[in-house]
Amino acid sequence: MYNENGGESEDILWLCRSADNGYAKAQLYVGHLYWGASNIHQNKIKAYVWYNLAATGDKLNGLLPDKNTQNTAWPDVYNTEKTLTAEQMKVGRALYTKWHPGQCEQDLAPKIPSNR
Repeated sequence: MYNENGGESEDILWLCRSADNGYAKAQLYVGHLYWGASNIHQNKIKAYVWYNLAATGDKLNGLLPDKNTQNTAWPDVYNTEKTLTAEQMKVGRALYTKWHPGQCEQDLAPKIPSNR
């Protein structure tokens, strides 16, 4: 799905765009990237946020929730909660509340040079 040899690929950009548009499967994959991809700076708090987005359904109006992905994401939410301190959970909940479309692309996606 993404370039394991550096992570600066267009695949991550498109993954982020899908996640930012509320697609639960993409949100789950972003959580996995933050949880343990070898070429992405691991961030368990951000993994928790993206797992929550995937598990709780779309925060954007108009898209139907993906029940299969939601069911898959809940164990990731619970497992992540077990690894975070109370302070980290507080930060994670605040980031989840403040989440907005464009967050993944802003935080994670590489800057792709424009051909214009």
